[in-house]
Amino acid sequence: MKLKITVLFLMFCFVTAVIKADDVVLPDGMIALTGEDVQVTAVQIMNRATATKPIAKISDKVIFTASTEAYGEEIWVSDLTKLGTKMIKDINPGTSSSNPKWLTAVGDLVYFVASTDDLGEELWVTDGTSDGTKIVKDIYIGATGSTPFGLTAFGNKLLFFAMDEESEFLPVIDPEKPEKWLWITDGTVEGTERIGDTPTIESSYGGQHGQIVPCGERAFFPGYDLINNESLWITDGTKEGTKIVKNINPRPSTGTFATASGAINWLTNVNDKLLVFRAETVSEVTGTIDVGNEIWISDGTAEGTKWIGFDFAKGEVNGVPRQTQFALSKSFGDTLFFRADDGVHGVEACIFDISKPIVEGVNPRMFYDINHWNNDPSRPSWAGQFTIFKNHLYINANGSYFLPESENPDQERATGQSLWRAPLSLDTCLYQAQIWEMEIFPGNNGDGCDWFTEVNGKLFFSALNMANNKELWVIKDTDIAPELVVDLPENGLPCQLTAIGTDLVFVSAGNKVLYKYATGSSSGIKNQKVGKESVLIYPNPASDIVKVNTNQEIGALEIYSMNGILLKSVLNQSEITVSEYSHGIYFLKIVFQNDNVHYSKFSVK
Repeated sequence: MKLKITVLFLMFCFVTAVIKADDVVLPDGMIALTGEDVQVTAVQIMNRATATKPIAKISDKVIFTASTEAYGEEIWVSDLTKLGTKMIKDINPGTSSSNPKWLTAVGDLVYFVASTDDLGEELWVTDGTSDGTKIVKDIYIGATGSTPFGLTAFGNKLLFFAMDEESEFLPVIDPEKPEKWLWITDGTVEGTERIGDTPTIESSYGGQHGQIVPCGERAFFPGYDLINNESLWITDGTKEGTKIVKNINPRPSTGTFATASGAINWLTNVNDKLLVFRAETVSEVTGTIDVGNEIWISDGTAEGTKWIGFDFAKGEVNGVPRQTQFALSKSFGDTLFFRADDGVHGVEACIFDISKPIVEGVNPRMFYDINHWNNDPSRPSWAGQFTIFKNHLYINANGSYFLPESENPDQERATGQSLWRAPLSLDTCLYQAQIWEMEIFPGNNGDGCDWFTEVNGKLFFSALNMANNKELWVIKDTDIAPELVVDLPENGLPCQLTAIGTDLVFVSAGNKVLYKYATGSSSGIKNQKVGKESVLIYPNPASDIVKVNTNQEIGALEIYSMNGILLKSVLNQSEITVSEYSHGIYFLKIVFQNDNVHYSKFSVK
């Protein structure tokens, strides 16, 4: 009896060790660049106007922020080796953090904002070395700090907003609230100067491209003055060239400003030719009626700054004009993809080709009604994350679809916010199950795909394959289904995906680690592939039965708790009941008759 207990104990230890090792073992070519004593700052937000903690690349290095007990949160560098991953400088000496943020690359330099006890928050710059890391200028003398934001590369210089004594004590918008005005720098004290006397939108701004958007040899931003309220401004990097382009909303107003606000948002550079944005459009502009927040364009001149000429989002909602909801815009050459409400199809995927004439219903237009659940075209898909890869447009959208070749061809199915794909002809848009006969997160569960980044001819992205388990995925080619690259411990939450040559660098927001993946390596996640087919575990999450779809002969299925305890096993079956288990995450061990073994996480709801 004692021998049997000992054997069982050793088997338990072995299984626990295997599961834990498999849970953290990385695929070939992937390494953790930071150690257990380092907590890399991870921000999953993709909106440049609010994502304070991005990573920035210069040459073959990445600059990022991380925390340690000894130094707090400081600025770090990695040459993509463990030995070359280190803190650059203890900017705020001791355990106190300098809280670096707004990392922005300009040539071989990275600008950022950091805080010290004696200077407050000011603009800093680094070339990746300690000696080359310094404050650019003490803009607001003393410990108050100029608290810069909106850092934007502009040629070989940097545009940003910051507070000085004048903008603090003579604000434009509200006499009780200090402001930050427009500055430019070449990285030197002498070359750092204020070039504007207007603030911009600092909060509640949907600027995936930032508050300042370069376009050709100028940069646009929403600005304010007492006559024009919030309108479109432009700068060429000089004081003389920083000015209002046009009063977007000339309707008379009472109070602080002479006219009403333009309600500008989502400024987007299209091929360095034209700025596209959304703004409030009133009868004083249309010549007839108010049409609400609609699509505008600008070439940098007053005459070339105008509403597109027709009401994209027709109709009213509760007695007021329907808002177009133009957002999540992304350009490829002369083509702009965005999501918007056309008044018929809800918020859907749209296209605007600036090389072609503006024609109502033709350009710009909604190109595919992704969500038409129950024959209702007005249901929104909230499309976004537009990415072109190998002549296809990849989209994150919430839609509905049918599978004509399935057992229930007339059954309408829902996707949640998940991966869709359209050919560049835009004559259709298909859900992943229609393309590859698989789902990243099976059932009506959004996989939340985002951070699409092409590296070495492959498209990497972050997606959920079960509740609370967002991991790194890859699409290698149009006819190859998405594959899981790695399943990091707990919830991986990959973000800040960055291409450096043929290497992919990313941060795990789940375990606060910086990773490098050499994408030329052949193997993916350990045991993810068996023979020629991927192992598919579904439904996930499950409430009754978990099924396994594979072309290999199954010898056994075993369920383990997260601490490695065997809960149940069945022989020679492709499914196993889980209805008796409480809500949580478990391991499914699949033992094949050829002695291969595969582990997968699944959750019970």
